[in-house]
Amino acid sequence: MNDDAYREAKGYAIRCLALRAHASAELAAKLRRRQIPDTLVHALLKELTQDGYLDDKAWVEGFIQRESGKRHGVMVISQKLKAKGIKNIPVLNPEEELEPLLTWLKRQPAPEDRRKLIAKLARRGYRLETIFEAFRRLAINLEEEYNES
Repeated sequence: MNDDAYREAKGYAIRCLALRAHASAELAAKLRRRQIPDTLVHALLKELTQDGYLDDKAWVEGFIQRESGKRHGVMVISQKLKAKGIKNIPVLNPEEELEPLLTWLKRQPAPEDRRKLIAKLARRGYRLETIFEAFRRLAINLEEEYNES
């Protein structure tokens, strides 16, 4: 391994990490885009993980928290993690997405068209069970909408 190439690649990786936290897969992709050989990438990732610069578990937890704050549901968050190259996606608890959804729904005016609201929430990645549970807890009447159909 060329010491200069290793030092240059490590400097680049640390600069990337100084700007924001990265998942290992993200950082590896950035290093490969700079034509850094795989053997060097793997060695760097191992060293950065051992030195505490890379922590995939902490990164995933932070990512889930940020995405939940954007009112994204479990399904969208899981898809985004897969797209970022995260292989070991933690099992996301639907109960954890219920509280932010309840908080958001409480601040909204009463929905005129519940079907549109359900569709909107489903597009944001909320499971139907979670949506219906939130409606049940907030006493939003679903039966009246479906009996009209």
